[in-house]
Amino acid sequence: ELLLTAHGNHALKRYDDDRLQLLRKYDRQYGTEYYKTLHTYLQCACNRSKTAQELFISRNTMDYRINKIRELLMLKDNDGEECMQLLLAFKARELKDHLSPVR
Repeated sequence: ELLLTAHGNHALKRYDDDRLQLLRKYDRQYGTEYYKTLHTYLQCACNRSKTAQELFISRNTMDYRINKIRELLMLKDNDGEECMQLLLAFKARELKDHLSPVR
């Protein structure tokens, strides 16, 4: 099991994206929720209205957050590949957390 966990974590690093760590750091520093917002946005197929509903925020707040996230991470508008890459990075982090032994 330990070897499977180690191999799994190594393989998952390939899909990670440093921009997510940047977003987490920004959230800690400024008390924002951009990491969760981006994750939810990607899970909602980049639908701003649905994401706002899921997060219980207004559409204006959602628009502000997404625009700020795009600015911070230098994201392109409507780039499906970039969205997929970020969603895979979120999934890789979830799997890594799941595979990591509890300390």
